Amino acid sequence: MGNEWAMMVFAALSTLAAGLSTALAYGEWNSLRVTPLVKFALVAFAGLIAGFVFLLLSLGRPQLIMGVLSNPTSSIFPMAMLSASSALLLAVYGLLQYRGVEWRVMRILAALCALSTLGLLTATGSAMMMPWKAAWNTALIPAVFIGYYITGALLSVQILCRACGREIRTGAGTVALGVLSAVPMLLYMIYLGKNGLAGGFIQFFSQDTRTVIWAAAAIAGIVLPLAVLRRTRSTVLKIAALAGLVTGAAAFHCAVFLIGMPGAEIF
Repeated sequence: MGNEWAMMVFAALSTLAAGLSTALAYGEWNSLRVTPLVKFALVAFAGLIAGFVFLLLSLGRPQLIMGVLSNPTSSIFPMAMLSASSALLLAVYGLLQYRGVEWRVMRILAALCALSTLGLLTATGSAMMMPWKAAWNTALIPAVFIGYYITGALLSVQILCRACGREIRTGAGTVALGVLSAVPMLLYMIYLGKNGLAGGFIQFFSQDTRTVIWAAAAIAGIVLPLAVLRRTRSTVLKIAALAGLVTGAAAFHCAVFLIGMPGAEIF
């Protein structure tokens, strides 16, 4: 699975880009102000570019990227392609905004940005699925990343709306989506228990303090952002919650790796 510290960062940046791109699409389809939309696009673009660099670093030798690109069956190939295409879409979005292209085109382009980054995040989670390790042999892993995406997108939309001077109510639908985002994490923990992995994990936790990242993934990445999403209108707190969520996505990636490879070196 490569150098996991680099993949942790890549997972975090992919989560951030997916949430921001979804907020971008929301803003376009709801005719929000252009300036905040462009700023969101720029941050997502920068995250994708940085993420692509870390993806290369995960190979150990960045020059191996040509070998990866010539092998569509590799797990990194879809991540590399979707990362590049998402960055390209966001760059085109910013350029067309500068040129003042009509709103219909911008709406379609923003939707494509959201779909592409969501595909990237799904590919990131799917790359961790390995049939020879029980802890990794489940589709619940990419589902957990989708859970992070849902909450991240909701937070990003709220931050965008506040930046545009528009209030957005946190209704029952938003709360339901937020709660739904935590379900894959719960199901994955149940999966570990059913496969006899929970006991070993608890023992490993008592022996290796690095696995405290599991708690960070569950709390900082899911629970706290949900509380901020529902209970506060502070933009600063929402940005902090989004940062916590992105950190949680990286921590989840690391935790899953450590469950399957106890004692492995991450850094």
